Amino acid sequence: MIQIPNPAYWLIELLTWWEGRVQPGQLALYWQCTRQHASKRLNEYRALHPDALAYSRALKAYLPASGFVPASITREANEYLNWLTGYSPATQQRLAAWALQLPPRHITPELMRPIVQALREGRRVDVDYGSITSADRNGRVIVPHHLVKTAARWHIRAWCEDKKQFRDFVLSRFPPALFTKHQNSAVFC
Repeated sequence: MIQIPNPAYWLIELLTWWEGRVQPGQLALYWQCTRQHASKRLNEYRALHPDALAYSRALKAYLPASGFVPASITREANEYLNWLTGYSPATQQRLAAWALQLPPRHITPELMRPIVQALREGRRVDVDYGSITSADRNGRVIVPHHLVKTAARWHIRAWCEDKKQFRDFVLSRFPPALFTKHQNSAVFC
């Protein structure tokens, strides 16, 4: 028998895996329900997976614990990024059965988490980036502004402090993990 994943658990795992945390208020917003109902669903998930999430009082959020192993998500970046933009391949499957599936780009949660956090909080991120124009990975400080999807890949539209202009950065050209060195809020000029 095929087990169908619970959509509530899918979202809990998606946010935990890609954003590095999940909060009842955040779930309530997405599900358009009360915070209490979202907390109840989160507690149901925690009862089924007691080693998956750890509560952080400082962040007022649940973080992935060492025993977190997602069961409802694919762990592919496109799943998260498509959810962010409201695109669901399942709803398009019948209409576009002829469409070719693009090869997955290797984008890790360790890459996405600091980018998503910087997007939400207006923070700077010190990154290494493999540009087409240079064989070397160049270190630079960027301020992520938007996630953008083109036909074949995902980009970050960000202010590049080195070039003093907005630039597009292809997600798959970053190394698998980013380390946030600059924590101050960004100011766009």
